[in-house]
Amino acid sequence: MENAIRTPRAFGLTIMLLACVFFSGALMAQDYSKVEKQGQLQFGENKSEVASFTIDVTKGFNYLKIFVEAEIQSGDLHCEILDPKGKVIREINLESTVNTGNHQNFNSQMKGEMQKSIRLPEKGKWEIRLTPTKAVAFVRVEHMLAFHPKVDVLELEQIEADLE
Repeated sequence: MENAIRTPRAFGLTIMLLACVFFSGALMAQDYSKVEKQGQLQFGENKSEVASFTIDVTKGFNYLKIFVEAEIQSGDLHCEILDPKGKVIREINLESTVNTGNHQNFNSQMKGEMQKSIRLPEKGKWEIRLTPTKAVAFVRVEHMLAFHPKVDVLELEQIEADLE
């Protein structure tokens, strides 16, 4: 009688263990593809010309991550991420508001960054637009396009962990 009680319990535990191994293995052994790109731009001598980076999202990708990091020493810098329709989906404005007065050797720097992760991004040309106003600045832009088969059900942190 004692063996009859243990057998169903052991069978149930075995099934649960196999299910955990199967599902965790299915999540860890993902089939994916990714493309990463990085660009840098420096504005010098109080520039005010607009610059932009473009990202061409094609049908082979279902995840987009954009990261922008900027440092300014003088002037202002406005950074925007625009979708293919031209709608601003994220922006940051860095303003150098330092009044140096009579100090000739004063040096300041402002830093800022923004990041946007998008599941199922709209196909087309995305734009990162940088608009300086008399700025001396350095900007670094990174983006990653990826295909992940479970992009619609996993948390963003799990998608990024799978893609590393």
